[in-house]
Amino acid sequence: MRLMARVTDRLLNRLVPAATALAVPCVASPRICSACSGGLIKCCVYYDGTGDCPPPSCYYIRCR
Repeated sequence: MRLMARVTDRLLNRLVPAATALAVPCVASPRICSACSGGLIKCCVYYDGTGDCPPPSCYYIRCR
């Protein structure tokens, strides 16, 4: 599972410059993830301080 996280982080790091242009008010942050809701956990790559981050600055992970 950690290997997948590392691979995901590397892919996200490559996308950061593109995401930065779209998420100007957001700052780079460690992953901030929500609780499991409806089978998905929402994780923020960029965070604007309000507790929310719109796509493409977030991604979802399946959960139970």
